[in-house]
Amino acid sequence: MLNTEDFSVGYVSPNIERILGISQSEAMSDESVIENSAVTDKDENIRENLIRMSVGERKSGKEKYVCRNSGNTCLFHITAFRNKIDGEDRYILVMSDRTKERKTNLALHSAVSEAKKSKQCQKLVHLRHFSRYTHSSQRNNRFCLPCRK
Repeated sequence: MLNTEDFSVGYVSPNIERILGISQSEAMSDESVIENSAVTDKDENIRENLIRMSVGERKSGKEKYVCRNSGNTCLFHITAFRNKIDGEDRYILVMSDRTKERKTNLALHSAVSEAKKSKQCQKLVHLRHFSRYTHSSQRNNRFCLPCRK
């Protein structure tokens, strides 16, 4: 949770250490630590995007961050809210690690692609078998019977 005026940190979940390798106390004392671990385009400014939000607005998107402990790049779904809490305007950022989900989706996509290729191969094998073992007059039939002249 961030103050909208100076981006000072009001609260950080202890889970920050598990997902980004940044201690809760470090994230609380220096708001740029989390922002600096983001892998963003040079033209994209996270603060600018937050400043453009109006009270009650919500934005979401995907962002890559580097985990300090492992050095791995992880994909996060981030939802940003701008709300009044106890009369003060605040940004609330919710980060959800989607790295495993992305890897699973990529593996599933690859498996589906291989299955489609396999199905195409089966059609070709069937077509070859069909043309090899049937008379031309039988090819219009739905049965694949061995040729017996």
